Amino acid sequence: MVYLCGMCFRIRVKRMKLGIAYNLFDGEELLESSLKSVREAADYICVIYQTESYYGNKATVGLEDLLHGLQKKGLIDECFLYERDFSKQKNKQIFEREKRDIGLRLCKKNGMTHFLSMDVDEFYDAKQLNDIKNFIVRKNLDSTACSIYEYLKEPCCRIIDGYTFQTSGEYSFYVPFITKIRRWGKQRHAGKFFPTYVDPCRSVKCSGKFYLFPVQKVVMHHMATIRKNLDAKYANSNYQSDSSSEMSQKLEQIKKDILEWDFEKTRLDANHALFNGKVVKLVENKFDININSSM
Repeated sequence: MVYLCGMCFRIRVKRMKLGIAYNLFDGEELLESSLKSVREAADYICVIYQTESYYGNKATVGLEDLLHGLQKKGLIDECFLYERDFSKQKNKQIFEREKRDIGLRLCKKNGMTHFLSMDVDEFYDAKQLNDIKNFIVRKNLDSTACSIYEYLKEPCCRIIDGYTFQTSGEYSFYVPFITKIRRWGKQRHAGKFFPTYVDPCRSVKCSGKFYLFPVQKVVMHHMATIRKNLDAKYANSNYQSDSSSEMSQKLEQIKKDILEWDFEKTRLDANHALFNGKVVKLVENKFDININSSM
């Protein structure tokens, strides 16, 4: 069925074919668990990876062997090595957007109708994803976003009173979610024209019908500070491109606060503690994450 909207034809998809594209340089100890959380909901999964960071640091030895092993297990369908002279651009977010654009193009090339961009420290509940897929097709949505649950140092410690970059408000920061892939024309991560507050590297220019999912329907579980080497994560962040910026200084302070944080030392009761004025709650390890036993 085809709808005429202004000068554009809108295609109603009968069944969603969901492509998921991962960005990877470090944090690969989380990748297998993340893949397992979404594999049954995805028709195609690709990983766009680097063996050298934006700042010239080398990836962990064995990264490519790990990816090949995950392909053999059927968790990944395709890997793409992303290589550039990263020294030519001070603003590293340009490369970040380009990597996500590559993932979008690979999903389109492989016949997907919809696209989801992910990082290795992001997790979704597969049942929620499958339910959401049906809703998106039924409502013929073009673009969506959802809320974030952020975890602190351990997969059983969830911040329930605000995102670490925010001063208050648990749901003031969102993540772009499933986007319809256009059959004609270009789509790119433009960093603007998105209806909600999101990472500018993640947003595909929004046109058509947009929907912000309530947290009761779907949420992204963000294991951003769960790493074997947290220093490496921040050292290679695209936000480090301007060392004098307010964002870079904030990152450095956040990293220090996280590394020094201890649940027992900030405990409020049996199940709650504090981190920088925010409440941290003990929850189940929903995705069976164990970074010490991975790889």
